[in-house]
Amino acid sequence: SENTHGIKLLGPPHSAGANYTLTFPNNDGDANQFLQTNGSGVMSWAAAGGGLTLLSTVATTTGATATTGSLDFSSYQQLHIVFNQVGHDHSGGAALNFNMNGNGVLAICAPIATGKSIRSHVLVDLNTNIIIFSGMPDSTTQTTGNSNMDGGGVNSSVYKVGTNLKSASGTVACSWVGGYDFNVASSNFLVYGLK
Repeated sequence: SENTHGIKLLGPPHSAGANYTLTFPNNDGDANQFLQTNGSGVMSWAAAGGGLTLLSTVATTTGATATTGSLDFSSYQQLHIVFNQVGHDHSGGAALNFNMNGNGVLAICAPIATGKSIRSHVLVDLNTNIIIFSGMPDSTTQTTGNSNMDGGGVNSSVYKVGTNLKSASGTVACSWVGGYDFNVASSNFLVYGLK
């Protein structure tokens, strides 16, 4: 049988021996809780924690700047930002700028050549204001492949941003150095929060 909390109860195996009784504590109705034990058989409900939560997805297909709306970072420990095939319309190379809360503009890659794009992962620790990025430039075209990288040279860089990034009304933005427009269809960046 299954109770209102989604716990499925199965019958015991068909064998002789002792019978066991499981007693489940009451739940306050929060679907985001899980059942835990203290190691001695005493069970209780606990708030689900950990895991990444997708906070925002921002298109980088047109325009010179892509920005999230206001996001509450106050309950998160880290942000993980993924740049998905972001390219530019400049006839020469351009580097991608990363910005949080209107300050700390950082170039997260060396210049990306015309017709190429970047896939990158930025990790922001909201307790120490340290930003780490992988800077993984993309392939010979803006839509396929994973070889002939362009824009390397700053991989695994770390910046210590001198302002508090753990804001209740924060933003994440990106733009190309030089103010060039984004130009790759279906490209975007995604902001995940880790509690």
